[in-house]
Order: sequence, then C-alpha cells, then structure tokens
Amino acid sequence: MKRSLIFRNLALIYCCCICLSTFSQSQSQLDNYTFQGIRGLALSDIPAFKVLRGDQSYLMRPTGSVPEPFSAIVSFYPDEMNVGFEVSPTFNKRDFYSRGAIPMSFSLAYSRHSHNSENIQEIGTGLKISLTRLTSYRSRVDLERYAREEFFIIEQAKDSLMLEFARSKGVPLYAIFENPNLNTELDQFLEFRLEELRGKNISGKIRQKIWNDFSWDIGFASLFSNDTTELVNQIHSTRFSLWNSVALPLGRMTQAVFGVNWNYERAGNQERNFNSFAINGRFYIGSNKTKLFAEYQYVSYDENNLIEYQIRSLVNVGGEINLFQNFWFDLSAGVASSIDGSDFLTTSFHIRTSLPEKFQFN
Repeated sequence: MKRSLIFRNLALIYCCCICLSTFSQSQSQLDNYTFQGIRGLALSDIPAFKVLRGDQSYLMRPTGSVPEPFSAIVSFYPDEMNVGFEVSPTFNKRDFYSRGAIPMSFSLAYSRHSHNSENIQEIGTGLKISLTRLTSYRSRVDLERYAREEFFIIEQAKDSLMLEFARSKGVPLYAIFENPNLNTELDQFLEFRLEELRGKNISGKIRQKIWNDFSWDIGFASLFSNDTTELVNQIHSTRFSLWNSVALPLGRMTQAVFGVNWNYERAGNQERNFNSFAINGRFYIGSNKTKLFAEYQYVSYDENNLIEYQIRSLVNVGGEINLFQNFWFDLSAGVASSIDGSDFLTTSFHIRTSLPEKFQFN
C-alpha cells in the first residue's frame, strides 16, 4: 500500500516536471518569437548619413522598438554616392524589456561627389540615443499576449498539416502511425512547418501591432569634408547637427512623426558661418511592410551670412516598401523653395538593410 502510494506520488511529480519543462520551453519560444517580432520594423534614419544632406528632408525618423545591432543605407545620384553604417553595441533583449533602458547607436557615413569641377569627399560621424523605453506604454505582457494568441491558432493547424503529409505520401493517416519510419518523418515535417508558421505569423502579427507605436530619439552628428582628391589633406569640420524626433500612433494604419533639427555650418572656404533651425512633420499611412507618407518642412536661418541655395521650405511625398527580407526601399519626390524665392524639384532613393531578425547579442 505504501509502495503504491510512493509510486503514485513519484509519477505525479514526474508529470509536473514534464509540464513545467514544456511550459518553460513554450515560454522560451514565445519570448524568441516576440523579440523577433519587434525586429524587422522599418529601419530608422542614421544621423551620420543625414548630416551628409543626401536629400532635402532634415527629419530623422526615430527607432521603432529596439535599435538594430547593425544597419546600412546607400543612395545613388548623378555624380554622387552616399553610404552609411550604424551599430548598436547595447542591443539585446534586456534593453527592450527594461522600461528604463536607453540604447545607443553609433554611425559612420561617407559621401563623394563633384561640385564646380572639384571632387568633394565627406565623412559623417553620429550618435543616436533612443528614449522610447522611458515612456513607452507597450509592455512585454502586451506583446506576449499577441504572440500567445497566434501561437495557439497555429497549434490548431497541426491536424490539417498531418493530412497534408499523408496526401503527399499517398497513404491514409492511420498507416503513417503504424509505420515507424513514416511516423518519424511526420514528426520532422510537423516540427519544420510549425516552426515556419510560428516564425512568420507570430512575428508578423507583432510587427503589425507595433509598427506605428510611440518612439522618441535624439541624435548628434558632425560632418568633415575636403575639396581635394586626397581625403587626408585639408580636412575640416563643416557642419554639426542635432535632432529630436518623436513618432505618435494615430490609428491602426497611421502614424505621425514630428522633428526638429538644429545645424551650425561653415560655408566652404569663405568662413561664412550660420545657424539653421528646421521643423518637420510627416504623416504615414499603410502597414509595416508598405506605407506612403507626406511631409512638410520649414527652415529658419539667422540673418547673417545667408547663402542663396539654402532651402526655406519643402513639401514632400514618398513611400517605403519591404520587398525582400531585411531590405527596405525608400523613394520620395517633392518641391523645395530656396531663400531666394526659386523652387526646384527634389528626389531621393535609398536602400536600407540590416541583419536577420534571428540574430541577437547574448
């Protein structure tokens, strides 16, 4: 009698351990899918690249949920090539899940173009600080709830996947269970397909929920340039920039981004220094993978040493699309007004990329 009771208790303890292990494994999977979901959002702007002035918009789009561990951007224009890189060594799960985390990113950019028959080379260096987690209302519990809902929906698809496997083998389902080899093959098939569905659907659901969440970044960048073919000669600082940008959700498919930008510039070798202050508003509509935007920008200058080609205002429209995994294409066109009263057409085309979502620092 006592022995039977002992075995019964041991069996109960064993079952509890199995349940706890399964729950822990399931929770770990949810945690990974949730974290992958907060990756793969539209890539933010890189301060070192923005200071190159590759386009006329001075707005620095803030980081989504977490900074990417590595991202790159490149743009091509007639007689001009700009490229930029950004790394975030503080990137990890704890940075996102800690409400008081302040991740930082460091960036470097390079530009080479021609102006008045001179080859001009420029190097930008930048720092970006994400303040999103100081005030973000989206908690880990919220995100995991979205992931758990989708997780259980996918688990219900197991029966249909088993029938799909049986049809592919041309045998009834009961025959698979009676054949050890087919049974093992079925387990491998289910594991692969369920993992594929979880990674795609759960991460996609998270991104669609948070793509337009609140975000807040500040950025700093310096520009160094020369007007010779030898980059190491006659290099001097020509611009220092500071940004403050905030993104706000306006609905399930819309987002507004507001930013300010201050610049201190030296105009060439003429020692004509001036300050500028820009305000910018951009309105997005769409989804995480595809969205359109319209924006307006106004730039104010100090009254001394103005240069006629500096812009006063900008009306811009464009779009962002994620055609391939980790590759984003940005295209915009608009009309800019310079301080001398003339208007001109401005366009930009950028390609952005980052590391795969499954990559993460320990």
